[in-house]
Amino acid sequence: MSAMDPLIPSSFNLHKVKLANERQYKYCNQTPANYEHGKTPVMLLTHGFPGEVLAHVAEPPNMLGYGETDKPLEVACYTPLSIAADLESLLDALDVKQPVIIVAHDWGTADAWSFTERYPSRVRMLVCPPFPRSLAVPEFVEFEGEDSVGYWHFLDEKDAGGIIDRNTINPDFYKPGTVKGIMTGTIESPGPTDLMSAKEREFYIEFLKASGLDAPTKYYKSTPEQYAQEQ
Repeated sequence: MSAMDPLIPSSFNLHKVKLANERQYKYCNQTPANYEHGKTPVMLLTHGFPGEVLAHVAEPPNMLGYGETDKPLEVACYTPLSIAADLESLLDALDVKQPVIIVAHDWGTADAWSFTERYPSRVRMLVCPPFPRSLAVPEFVEFEGEDSVGYWHFLDEKDAGGIIDRNTINPDFYKPGTVKGIMTGTIESPGPTDLMSAKEREFYIEFLKASGLDAPTKYYKSTPEQYAQEQ
């Protein structure tokens, strides 16, 4: 199989699959030349916000709400409990029977933890940043500090996705009011980061423009329901 380039979608082995619940997921299946079905370890990557399948170089799906994966309107569809059920259905649809190695990032960590808790027989290993999931949102804010999660207030607003879609830039997510202020022009943007090339930046901007951010912000809006489900 030829080498992958994160900036060239055609270099990835991309597919779409319909789950048992009729949701469509787009995923990237990069198998090595010596792959043996049922024997070669399978790695499942779950990305966060905002993200997409080509940001990784293994076998990730575009998570619910992103790219060509379905974007249901119901906020409850975006809780870790619901996403975990989707991930199990995805493995069934792909005929992956052996336990998988899950590598998770950002919001994907909550989904990966939920999947591991509910379907332990399907997990060989879980790799992700530590996250105090046992804390309720108020306690988490107190634990982390208001400033570190201040942008959640904006992303929880009804039209947060629409505001971002209409003002596509590269904001510095930080204190309460900053993200919304940058998006609406009342606060000066810090400008593009030097950590990403212009070519890379343009690629991801175009992806997010095409996909939109209304559905992805539902991960933030689902936080109260997430906590209720975990009780």
